[in-house]
Amino acid sequence: MCHCFFNFNLFILRSFKCLFALVGIVAVGYFVVKQFSKRFADGIKFEGANIQWGSISATGVSLTINLKYRNENKISVALSDFIGAVLYGNHRIARIKLSQSIMLDGNNQITTIPINATVSFIDVGFNLADMIINKSFKQDLNIVGDVTIGSITYPIDYALISN
Repeated sequence: MCHCFFNFNLFILRSFKCLFALVGIVAVGYFVVKQFSKRFADGIKFEGANIQWGSISATGVSLTINLKYRNENKISVALSDFIGAVLYGNHRIARIKLSQSIMLDGNNQITTIPINATVSFIDVGFNLADMIINKSFKQDLNIVGDVTIGSITYPIDYALISN
């Protein structure tokens, strides 16, 4: 009976060693992939943005926000997601979301990413009332949100119009 118990303990000890080795390999692999993604994401630089005003409807004003990114990497990188808002000061006047993934061309190329949005008259009306109460009219127009490049998500806050 002692002999079987000893073999069972040895089996359990070896199983834990294999489990720890497997966890270690997975952790190192995750770290390497994350660092690789971060290195490519670090080569992506925001170059600027502009707004193209569109048509006026009963609910609001359509606009296109053109974000410009420079990819300093040798290979193309996907900008897979962008969710955010256009803010006038601290007041949201439009929600924005990238409708599809866009490839940022490599070799120091600049890629323009058009994002469509609508400035809602309802949102502007509520915010205008707040600005009147607080006497805060002259404010910056910013685009804020989260952008995902590769597998890493970064918070962003870019000035569109600065006062």
